[in-house]
Amino acid sequence: MNVHLISELNLEPFIKDIGFVENRNLDLIYDEKFDEVCTYDEYKKHLGMVSGKCAICGKDILIDTNRDDVENFVCDECKKLHNNKNIIIDMRILDARTDMYKRMIDDIYNRLEEELVTRDGN
Repeated sequence: MNVHLISELNLEPFIKDIGFVENRNLDLIYDEKFDEVCTYDEYKKHLGMVSGKCAICGKDILIDTNRDDVENFVCDECKKLHNNKNIIIDMRILDARTDMYKRMIDDIYNRLEEELVTRDGN
């Protein structure tokens, strides 16, 4: 949690046990994934986002796990050549899409495994 930002914005009274910062009047919430205070609407948009690499140039991008179109797997610069209007899709983009789904499935299995271990341990 970014303690300096919380102090700077005078949000100490709104810190809760689990590390969230929330104020209903200002509609703010602390987003742990991006280490920032943002609006609740921005926070909801961030929920399905994961960090990744552009399938073409390798630049860091955010990938929306709720979308599987071509433009979701390329940076803004590469979108000029590789976008949803193209009939032919670069194989690297298809590979990036497959990798995203594999990571999502692995994450689900890991969470299930942790849950089962926790239940068996009790």
